[in-house]
Amino acid sequence: MMTADLKWVTNTRDMVHCLNLDQKEDQEKYDQVLCEMLLHNEVLWKKNAETGKIEPKIDYTVYDDHKEKMTVGVGFNMSRKSAKDEWNNAFKNHPVSFDDVLYKKRALSHEEVMVLLNYSIKLRREALRKFYDDSWNNLRPNERLAIEDAYYNAPSLVTKRRDKKTGQYIKTNFSQHIQNYVKTGEEKYLHDAVDEMRFHSNAETNAEVRKGIQNRREVQAVMLASYLCPVYLKPLNHTGPLSHLNQCGMGHHFVKAHPVVHIKPNKSHPQGLVTSRSAHCASDPKKAT
Repeated sequence: MMTADLKWVTNTRDMVHCLNLDQKEDQEKYDQVLCEMLLHNEVLWKKNAETGKIEPKIDYTVYDDHKEKMTVGVGFNMSRKSAKDEWNNAFKNHPVSFDDVLYKKRALSHEEVMVLLNYSIKLRREALRKFYDDSWNNLRPNERLAIEDAYYNAPSLVTKRRDKKTGQYIKTNFSQHIQNYVKTGEEKYLHDAVDEMRFHSNAETNAEVRKGIQNRREVQAVMLASYLCPVYLKPLNHTGPLSHLNQCGMGHHFVKAHPVVHIKPNKSHPQGLVTSRSAHCASDPKKAT
């Protein structure tokens, strides 16, 4: 696994912070960035011997992760109780046998991996929207990105956890900080949420695994920290949307992400190539005078 580069995270946070997710184009930009962030945080990246570039290596065949959970694609845990139902709902239009993939009778195609990923995102976003209620719609896009990425691999961090003494499910410190931030608009609660993510959300005891998780928590903390954006906007219920802002700045335009690009075999790459392109802001072309 290779977590997203912090420079990319910072630039992306600043770029998406002012998006208006009520607008279809802005929502599409957000979804592209989330997909890319999940690819960075869920998939192993390796150096391509031919190009020297670090590229995503998606597992189309099921594998056993470090917690002995059968996993495939972009971090889809097939060992969960609800995994088979989620799988069948994702592939209801074009059925794919859960058991055939689980028992390695077949692999997923790239298109099937993306269908599964997009459905998983949709399902988890619905759960977060239900948990945070009105607070969710008032969060800025980068704040939602951080929470969606965290929920994808650690739901109990950003929603509720089981109390060891009572056995009851209670809201986590993180979720309470976020809801207080939206309710009051006071920046200190967002600082508390960032600190909770960065310093109090990694109970892993295995040193190597702990390091990987901590890197991911740092990525999420940086993405969440709206107060570091050049233009810092409070939750929507305190300031209202600024949909007219150009999130890339004057003289620049937004270029869509292509998280996974498949290049067919050619002279330069006889075996073909899997590469990626990040969402980014590019300089506007100079007009001839």
